[in-house]
Amino acid sequence: HYAKLHNRWFDFYAVKVSGPESRRVASIFQDITERKLQEEQLRLANYRFEVAEEASKGFMYDWDLQTDEVVRSQS
Repeated sequence: HYAKLHNRWFDFYAVKVSGPESRRVASIFQDITERKLQEEQLRLANYRFEVAEEASKGFMYDWDLQTDEVVRSQS
């Protein structure tokens, strides 16, 4: 859930406390803003890669400099 007032994303959980007649509820909010920002960065990186792959007619290499692994696109 996005809290526009705070410009933050939250997961929200609510659980009934006690028996079936109880009107008590426990709630937990977890700030997931950083995760949402990382997901958006990954989505944009994947989109840019797909655009570059399409522009190169499907022939791309991905070189991971940390592991020295090279992966060629499937096209």
